[in-house]
Amino acid sequence: MDALDLALDGLAGEQLSNLPRAVLRHDLVELIRISARLHVEVSRRLAEFERRQEFQGEGRNPRRRGRGSARPARQATLTSGDLDGGGP
Repeated sequence: MDALDLALDGLAGEQLSNLPRAVLRHDLVELIRISARLHVEVSRRLAEFERRQEFQGEGRNPRRRGRGSARPARQATLTSGDLDGGGP
């Protein structure tokens, strides 16, 4: 995550007014592509986090997904407290 943070800091520090239009266009295409990849990674990690929350304290085996065994991941409500609160 540190490398990603440093890369974003570098981008934020660039002087855009001096970039040629073609370079700016290329950068925009790349940033949109990278943004989509980042969104996919956020979604992947969020799904795993929610999957783990489904079974926390319910006393159910996460490998047994019978009818009514756990609420669907889409129904889970995630707050910043859930992320900051630690847990497994």
